[in-house]
Amino acid sequence: MTACDSANHGPVAAAPTWHLVSSTMSPPRQSGSSAADDLSTREVVLFGGFNNRVFLDQTWTWNGATWAEDHPSSSPPPRENASMAYDEKTGTVVLFGGMNQSGDLNDTWIWNGATWAEDHPLSSPPPRENASMAYDEKTGTVVLFGGGNSESRLDDTWVWNGSTWTRLRPSVSPSFRTQASMAYDAKESVCVLFGGLAPQSPSGLLGDTGETWIWNGSTWTEEHPLKSPSARENIQLTYDARLNAVLLFGGLSIGGPNLSGPINDSVKNAGDHGDTWIWNGSNWMEMHLATAPSARDAGVLVYDQADGDALLFGGSNSKTESLFDQSWNYG
Repeated sequence: MTACDSANHGPVAAAPTWHLVSSTMSPPRQSGSSAADDLSTREVVLFGGFNNRVFLDQTWTWNGATWAEDHPSSSPPPRENASMAYDEKTGTVVLFGGMNQSGDLNDTWIWNGATWAEDHPLSSPPPRENASMAYDEKTGTVVLFGGGNSESRLDDTWVWNGSTWTRLRPSVSPSFRTQASMAYDAKESVCVLFGGLAPQSPSGLLGDTGETWIWNGSTWTEEHPLKSPSARENIQLTYDARLNAVLLFGGLSIGGPNLSGPINDSVKNAGDHGDTWIWNGSNWMEMHLATAPSARDAGVLVYDQADGDALLFGGSNSKTESLFDQSWNYG
């Protein structure tokens, strides 16, 4: 989509915005799904989630125009809040953990573009859901941080090298947190971690955080941007290659007096958000758009390399108790 530059009399790219996509087929309304851009098939793959008190085990693929349900010969058990990333080194999608009616999980599954296969590595992270995960292009490993299970919330950092998990012990690390989101910033060659449910200082009570942390392949560093989204959890986050920036949409703020981090007015804004933000490597910038998806959390946001747009699907709104099955493009 282009516009006319009156000064140069030439076409210029229009400013990106959200577009509701009409699809002949779609996954059911759901939240807590997991998704990744499968570069080997040039499709976005989506798995699992939660719908009407049912844990899902469906695999769906998005080809840039419509959804199609896959029926692989093997598949992970139903679950929500699993972690998923595309492993560029192996050309496969990695799924880890999540939870279902049996409890928290720590199984590792590999999607090869046609079916799922469970891997049985020599070492694995403890069971968890709502962990943050992204592929680190610089190190060629999938990075997993935090999450939680029925016994504790976690602050550990693990990497997947294509065959096993290894725990790293960096000298500096974020506090334990769950429901944070992470994406690899290809422009800066670092992983960006934002938000989550974490202990608040000085009380130690749990609340949403607005902290931004950077993983450089060996250690964590907290950033202190001049401006930032309000403290929140279950954020939709991805790296937008066309913008050369990390794209954030929505999330949930639980409100209350124990929120920390660079907050605007988080108590007043308790509930789901429908705002769009860009991380440029040093600061967050809010995009004020005429059209945007409704406020939500726990959806999936994935940059579709083949289509050149970010894809937002699903999620929920805590105030309206709504689940979503809409597909939106940002581009």
